[in-house]
Amino acid sequence: MFDTIIFILFAIVMLLIIAFLYYRDKSIFAKMEAYEMAIDDLHSRVHKLEVGGLKVDTSTKDYKEIFEKIEDNLENRLNEIGEPLLRAIRAIKNIENRLNNLETKIDNKINELHQTSKTQQNITDTNRYEERVISLYKEGKSIEEISKLTRVGVGEIELMIKLANLKKDL
Repeated sequence: MFDTIIFILFAIVMLLIIAFLYYRDKSIFAKMEAYEMAIDDLHSRVHKLEVGGLKVDTSTKDYKEIFEKIEDNLENRLNEIGEPLLRAIRAIKNIENRLNNLETKIDNKINELHQTSKTQQNITDTNRYEERVISLYKEGKSIEEISKLTRVGVGEIELMIKLANLKKDL
């Protein structure tokens, strides 16, 4: 009987060892399958790059060189795309500078027109002022009265009248 118990225990231990080995091998096979898929994916990507115009020599297995070739290819393509963009940006900046210069010129012309308009208005106001002084003088008002009415000095009133050649004795 003792022999049967030992035999049963030995059978159980053997079954446990077989089960342990089975599950361990199963996990190892799963990992190996994942590695195989990753390697297949890398090979397909290298193939796509080769078909796309980048020839890669995979026999050397030097991935640093492969990545440098890929980087050079990408840089060349970016330069091909970037050059027209840079030209367009330069052209836009040139147009912007020209517009700013034009805006400055227009502002200067507008300011000149405002100054001319103000000067003409001042001349017109001065002419009206002189016409009022002369009309008051023609009405017979004295220089002192005109000075009080217009609140301008007597000397200035006399000068306006002299310039108008109205008063001969001044």
